[in-house]
Parts: sequence; structure tokens; C-alpha cells
Amino acid sequence: MLTGTMFLWSIVVSASVLGAYILWKWLASKKAVTRWYDWLIVIIGYVMFWFSIQNFYTSFTEIEPLAGWMFLLFPGLPAIVIMGIAVLQVWRRNRATAQS
Repeated sequence: MLTGTMFLWSIVVSASVLGAYILWKWLASKKAVTRWYDWLIVIIGYVMFWFSIQNFYTSFTEIEPLAGWMFLLFPGLPAIVIMGIAVLQVWRRNRATAQS
């Protein structure tokens, strides 16, 4: 049986795959150098981020707002930091090759 939550997550996954493809094509058109581990770091951070969003929503549904806010703080904030580190790695690598 399809529910609204299943529909929401199917849209999130579809938009994520489309966004990753567009990002990959854009980076290729800019001739940006990315390594396989950059993509792995971003994927891990992205999954952690959506995991914390899903648990935040679920905690509020179960009337446990403190648990929801803690879930945003502990896995959500490190997920954003992890994705930021990967973006900075790619940016610094390509800035160094552009200046050479």
C-alpha cells in the first residue's frame, strides 16, 4: 500500500539522483578534477543528512521533540561538515591546478 511518506521519499530519491547526474555533468563540462573518494564522502554525508531529517520528522510525529532536535544536532551537523569538507577538497584541488 502506497502512503504519503513512501511517495515523499521516492520523490527525494528521484530528485537526488537527477541532481547528482546534473552535478556530475556540470563538473565534467568545467573539467573539474574529482576523485572517487570525494563522491564517497559526499554520499556518506548526504545519507547521514537525510537520515537525520527522517528521524527528526519521526520524533516529532511520536511527540518526542527533544529527541528530534538532538538527532538534527548530532548526525545532521556532522553530515553538513562532512559534505563541506568534500566540497572544499575538490575546490582546492581544482584551484591549485588552475593556478599552475
